[in-house]
Amino acid sequence: MVNEAMDEGTRKQYLADDPPTVVPLTIAPHFNALNDKEKKYAHYISRAAFSGTRINLRQVSAESEAIYDFIITLHKSCNGDWKKLASQAKLSDEDLKHFLSYAAQFIGNTGNYRSFGDSKGKS
Repeated sequence: MVNEAMDEGTRKQYLADDPPTVVPLTIAPHFNALNDKEKKYAHYISRAAFSGTRINLRQVSAESEAIYDFIITLHKSCNGDWKKLASQAKLSDEDLKHFLSYAAQFIGNTGNYRSFGDSKGKS
């Protein structure tokens, strides 16, 4: 739990960024510029990286894998329609926004530690 007596600057180090930094990847032109052998290599190296996700999660923290499974299960259960899920769960738009901010950063960092400073992100 974040200490309420902490100054705001220190406290923010432990909170998920709001809004999160999300950078869209434009990969198609770069991938299309590869020859067939390079495309195959890129495919298999990305599959290997994805397959190692659970290893990374387990190395970050004991709870990271369960949080990951929770986020993925929620996404599958609503087919990506987060507003519908929030409505069914009677969550406010603000609660949904905070959850999605946390989830985006969790997935981006592959765990519940922020990418800089080794501090756990909290929503």
